[in-house]
Amino acid sequence: MGEMKVPGDTYYGCQTARSLVNFDIGDDVMPRPLIRAFGILKLAAARTNRDLGVLDREIADWIVDAGEEVMHGDLDA
Repeated sequence: MGEMKVPGDTYYGCQTARSLVNFDIGDDVMPRPLIRAFGILKLAAARTNRDLGVLDREIADWIVDAGEEVMHGDLDA
């Protein structure tokens, strides 16, 4: 598939960047409450797995921080 440059300040990787280039994604957006729920789910899972010792504390904390940003709408466009 080749290399794909993704800006460092994004919360997605090369697969999403490729999809944005190669497919007509459209203008549909997920409802805000569903996106907020994903943030809550991710941070709860990260905290639980951190507390169980199955997820590295530093990585878990990064996921929790991102989940809180999603939950609070800090990343809304």
